[in-house]
Amino acid sequence: MAVLHDDLPDNDALYFRQAVRSKLTGDRLVEDGSGAFDTDVPTRFPAGSPVKVTLPQVEAFHRRLHTSMFLLADHAQLFGVGFPEQLSPLANPNPRRFVAAYDVDSLFLTRSVERLLGRNAMPDDWPEPMRKHYTELPGDPRYLELSDRIVRDVDPRFVGDDMMKALAIKQYLEHEGFYSLDVKTLEGDDPVAQFLFGDLRGYCVHFAHAAVFLLRSQGLPARVAIGYGVQTQQRGAGSAVLIFANEAHAWPELYVDGVGWVTFDIMPERSDEPPSPHVDQDLESALGELARKDPPGTLEDATPFELPWAALGFGALGLTGLALVLAFAVKVFRRLGRGSHRLVYRSVLDVLSDHGHARHKGESRERHARRLAARAPSFVPLTSAHLRLSLGRDDPEGRAQVDALARKTRAELRAHTPFLARVGALFNPVGWWFTR
Repeated sequence: MAVLHDDLPDNDALYFRQAVRSKLTGDRLVEDGSGAFDTDVPTRFPAGSPVKVTLPQVEAFHRRLHTSMFLLADHAQLFGVGFPEQLSPLANPNPRRFVAAYDVDSLFLTRSVERLLGRNAMPDDWPEPMRKHYTELPGDPRYLELSDRIVRDVDPRFVGDDMMKALAIKQYLEHEGFYSLDVKTLEGDDPVAQFLFGDLRGYCVHFAHAAVFLLRSQGLPARVAIGYGVQTQQRGAGSAVLIFANEAHAWPELYVDGVGWVTFDIMPERSDEPPSPHVDQDLESALGELARKDPPGTLEDATPFELPWAALGFGALGLTGLALVLAFAVKVFRRLGRGSHRLVYRSVLDVLSDHGHARHKGESRERHARRLAARAPSFVPLTSAHLRLSLGRDDPEGRAQVDALARKTRAELRAHTPFLARVGALFNPVGWWFTR
């Protein structure tokens, strides 16, 4: 968890550097342990007193940032945004949540790589051991052959420009490469060559090492940085940045004379990985408040979530009442059927359904009428009259007969139904639903 105390420039990503690999051992890069190189990278925890390093960064191209880091898991090496200059001890605000805490003062590059065109990469005052260390590469001649082909196609106006060479190499890897995690780590003999001169399928470690070797083949000092790359569009608008393990990243760093080390990330255009999920902003904000010791939002003091039972109960009652009102409205509307013999006959069927005498599935209308003849004898001739009108010619005399038989059927049903059963049928809101 990083808590930012300054506004950051509008960058697509934040790079939290943890270590660098610059020493060539055989066919791969490893961390230099001699103490003669990469002295700008802090290597120990600030126990009791600050840890300060001398940065080669030129302040005119950078701005100063102050950040507080709160580790949720153990790390072998500490990290900070941009180019950390000083790590200072910080009291752990909550040892139950954080394993360590420290402040970071760092420099952050404010110029895009494109705005550095025209600058040389290799400083004139670098001693020979420094030049050799940051440009050494495996003996495979294909690195130089490929980089020469790449830089040969740059705009003639920029021929010989170190930064344009670097941008051409970056563009080549981004266009030709394919980002995939379904590839093994750097293994075997000359693993970088296997990737670069093979199918160019790999992830950040492969692209970073390939870029460094191509840059070095052109005489440009470069190294691989290891840490975390956080996409800014995935985070919230607050000052806290939650860093996840799956954001571990590797990227090239290119040295530019008069500027210092420059983050030179390779972002392939093609990938089989799904987009990163958005960060839970509530979690990010809660951890940030916990780190800042803001009582109102700490995890321990957060108000526990409770279901609003009263509101849910009143809401359920309201919906039930509305459903009953609508059901009774439909019942009354259907019961008042007038004019058409079909509407009159349907209103009688609704009355029968209210009393539990709906027509069974698959039962004919004639059989339904005969089944209820003992309870409502007039229902038999009513059904016959309805069917005669439905299958023949509708006439006023037939409709008058249906109206009279419908009234007699209702009267007979009332006479043969106990009082309490009639009351239950009267208040049955959904009997009509079962009418067939």
